[in-house]
Amino acid sequence: MNAAQRIVRFHPRQALLAISILFAFTAPAAYATTTATLSATAINFGSSVQIGTTVNRSVNLTNNGLTALTVSGATLSDPTQFGIFSNTCPAGGVASTQTCTITVVFTPQNPGAQNATLTISDNADTSPQIVNLTGTAAVQ
Repeated sequence: MNAAQRIVRFHPRQALLAISILFAFTAPAAYATTTATLSATAINFGSSVQIGTTVNRSVNLTNNGLTALTVSGATLSDPTQFGIFSNTCPAGGVASTQTCTITVVFTPQNPGAQNATLTISDNADTSPQIVNLTGTAAVQ
């Protein structure tokens, strides 16, 4: 046999096993995404909140992905009636399977139905996360 001639034998079972092992170790990295879920997409603060009082409600943001969930901001469409009381989402990101909490406060200034949205901006595939906020203010 000279240098140009080679004998190649194909063993299908061994090749299939090698391909299966290759995909088993490389597939997760190829599909590493960041996904987030909210504990609620709507929060009702009540139907008779007295003007001048406050009511707090919280929403949990959970990282269901394989990589860190980085929250870049939480904003309200009506900061006169609603406010962000606290935000436990760390600047370094929420680790996989971990949760952070954003607490919103409703402090009605005007009587009647009040509506706003809490918008959470992050690096998740479904960003931004939206929570609809409602509450009805009553005159004392």
